[in-house]
Amino acid sequence: MFIHTLSILDSQTHQLRPAYSTADMLDYPLSRPTLANWKSGSDVRILSISGLSGSGTTAFSSWVLGGLLEGEEMENAITLSFKFSRSHPRARSPFGLYLSLCRQLVSFQPHLFSEISAAARFWTSQECFTTECLWILFRSMVMSIIEKGGCVYCLICYIDHCVPSSEDTLLRMEELVKSGNGQFKLLYTQLNDNHPAASGAGSQTSQRRCIALDNASQEIKSLKEQHIRSRIQDLVQENLSWDGLAESALT
Repeated sequence: MFIHTLSILDSQTHQLRPAYSTADMLDYPLSRPTLANWKSGSDVRILSISGLSGSGTTAFSSWVLGGLLEGEEMENAITLSFKFSRSHPRARSPFGLYLSLCRQLVSFQPHLFSEISAAARFWTSQECFTTECLWILFRSMVMSIIEKGGCVYCLICYIDHCVPSSEDTLLRMEELVKSGNGQFKLLYTQLNDNHPAASGAGSQTSQRRCIALDNASQEIKSLKEQHIRSRIQDLVQENLSWDGLAESALT
């Protein structure tokens, strides 16, 4: 009943689509070592990707997600993703975020349900699903994975589109990162460089690193082109009218 309820409430359309590439596309000095450290090291646990509108933050995140999913060393890791959208009622609040992340976790690791089943059954029977309830469930499942030696990567796009504010969401995620002992990694994107007032934001002595994307760089142009081609290919699978329109979309 609980999983069925999650599936009804979450349309599953707010996850980030991965992009795969064998090309060595990111050669500028900051990004490659920072990404490598965030992915496999213990120094960088939070990665903030920022840029102006159209700078390719989503394309960049899709490329990072693809790299996580296809990496052989990542086969035992769990990768979660979510895209905020102010225009969609189910994708603009912390409730929508935690709902989606809970559904993804239960889908990837069904055995986790046995550990939260009592609380889940109670909240389902009482029809009292709230943001706080979902956060408790999500945090409990993540900590259970970590205690068993697992690793969780969480990618959140457009966190600055969170309504009413992204500050509380970031603070909660940041606390979970601290509790995760390097086994819970967070990557989030936002427009511009206006970081919410989370502790340690932007500090080079904290476990957060920031990458500001340059809209004019050749690497980002290539990533955006790849992202557009991938999305159009997805649309072709749904409607053949999109076939052959990739070049027009890129001009």
